[in-house]
Order: sequence, then structure tokens, then C-alpha cells
Amino acid sequence: MGRIQRTIDKRNSLLAGCYKNLSEFANGHLYYGCFRIDNKVVIREWMPNATGVFLIGECNGWHEQDDYRFNHIGNGTWELQIDAHRVHHNQLYKLKVYWNGGAGERIPA
Repeated sequence: MGRIQRTIDKRNSLLAGCYKNLSEFANGHLYYGCFRIDNKVVIREWMPNATGVFLIGECNGWHEQDDYRFNHIGNGTWELQIDAHRVHHNQLYKLKVYWNGGAGERIPA
């Protein structure tokens, strides 16, 4: 009974309101990350404690710019959609993340 309860508890912690089932959780790599969709580049990251997120990199001289600000789309997920011509394949980038009481630079998962 203890093993079954630990399995149920782990399943519930993995799903944590963001996913409907374990299959959806396992396919998170198809949603999160950096993708080209039509003429846009879409970047999604899960940062539940963030209060603001910016893309900084070779595409913008490593400076925060409003054009590269992520939008919070719910459940701890942040998303940036920019025209594909604004970033290029093999350019380096990272994220500037703000949270209550601080900020820091993070390399995306």
C-alpha cells in the first residue's frame, strides 16, 4: 500500500495542475524550448517564481529590450514570440529572470 501511495503522490506532483496526464508530461519537450513556427521563433520556459523574463543574446547585444520580453501565459509558463528574422540559427542567448527580491541570468533548459 505504501508503494502505491508513493506512486500516486509522485504522479500528482509531476502533473501539478499543468498537465492532464503522464503522457502529456513526458511530451513537454514538444511544447517547451525554442521552435520556429511559420515566420516566428517561439520560446517557452516554465519559471513559476518569475516576475519578469527577457531574452538577452547576440541578437540584441546582450541587453534587455522590450521587444525581447516574455509574456506570462499561465501556470508558470513564459513565452516569447518574435519574427524569425530577429534571431538567427546558432546565435547564443540566455534569459534574464526577475523574481521577488532579485534577478539573475539563466541558461534555458
